[in-house]
Amino acid sequence: YYTYVTPSVAMRVVWISFALAIQSALCASNLLRGATFDLLFAQWMTALPLILASAFFVFRALWALDEQGLQNFMAAGTIHQAAFIIMNFVVVTCSFGLLWMISARLEKELSDQARVDTLTRIYNRRALNEIVPHEMARAKRHEIPLSVVVADIDHFKSVNDTYGHPVGDMVLVNFA
Repeated sequence: YYTYVTPSVAMRVVWISFALAIQSALCASNLLRGATFDLLFAQWMTALPLILASAFFVFRALWALDEQGLQNFMAAGTIHQAAFIIMNFVVVTCSFGLLWMISARLEKELSDQARVDTLTRIYNRRALNEIVPHEMARAKRHEIPLSVVVADIDHFKSVNDTYGHPVGDMVLVNFA
């Protein structure tokens, strides 16, 4: 509309700036809405540039509304040139932040896979080696009793041989 019907570089800048401000604010809001403790710092470090960019683009839109003589966008001035630098900054920082969050999620997933049995979803020996010393110290500190239950199913191989591995897996899951 502001290109062909009523040509106005200033109004194009206003609308584009408001659109970028809204988009940046929504992205930051979505990042922070799903904030989890293990990724909180990474989420804030990714959302902060988006919040700052949103504020800048609102400022730029208001600046362009007040600017009467904006006829040539390529010679628009410092505020409009800063928009390109800010968008590049947002792209780079958000890319690093998203990679950071993905890496943290993968690290947590690998840690969980190393400590939890995939079939029964209970801790394995590696997890017990990590947890038991802490729990023993806590029990000693608070003077509370501590019990550890270790169980074994005798002759379990005969269940797998007789009924098959899917049934054996169901037995293990129910037993766990």
